[in-house]
Amino acid sequence: MSYVSRALYHFNGFGKPNNHEKNYEVLKEILRQGCISSPPHLPKWGEIRFTYYPDRSLLGELEGRGMINPSMVCFADIPAKYLDIHCQKYGYFGLALKRSYLTRHGARPVFYIPVDDLWSIDNWGHRCLKNLEAAYRTVVSWKDEYHEGSRSKKITIEHEPKTIEGKLALLSYSLSRDTLCFVKPFKSTLPDDHLDNFYMEREWRMLMNAYFSEDTDAVEKVCVPGDYINDLKDEFPIYASRIVDTFKMINSSES
Repeated sequence: MSYVSRALYHFNGFGKPNNHEKNYEVLKEILRQGCISSPPHLPKWGEIRFTYYPDRSLLGELEGRGMINPSMVCFADIPAKYLDIHCQKYGYFGLALKRSYLTRHGARPVFYIPVDDLWSIDNWGHRCLKNLEAAYRTVVSWKDEYHEGSRSKKITIEHEPKTIEGKLALLSYSLSRDTLCFVKPFKSTLPDDHLDNFYMEREWRMLMNAYFSEDTDAVEKVCVPGDYINDLKDEFPIYASRIVDTFKMINSSES
């Protein structure tokens, strides 16, 4: 039995898992564009971008108000037969893209940080998040101070920067895009089957679009409830052999 999946799943019904008609239309638009994207929905691969909210905390991501808000697409590393809880939250319309394709283009697992209901500095997870916040705020402050007396605003990221400006740019880049964009706090006290137990999502993130239009073989499965299969096969014959019934897939004994 496999504990991981060779394909990573993206279901597009978060917040409206039972709105089948709406979620079906979104899935068809994804297939037409050959791209899973997030706002502002830039074409093709999009670009790496994020927003820093200095008045927020990393812990705020538990309520959808994190300090770092990247433009990203998310996937679940969950074998098909264990997707039931996940689909209850994200709906039953989605894609499975090959893990090898996604890793080649920058997707990777998040850093899960466990926290409990005791929001104190004695809580290890809370302390870890506060330390990361402080480190990033310090680097941002240094950059702002340096730029006040610097003519040049353009920064080139180097592996071994020689200037103070380059060193600050590398620290900021690594902390924000390579680290904080992949930090995910979760309430460790919640039951495994709780819909807000984010750890059980086994989340992967990709800081660009997942663009597969030029490599449709990257799509391993297209998942829809059975009533939609024939219509989807007629409209997208290229994926006909890979369209599966989400409910049957979940109840299957296959991994």
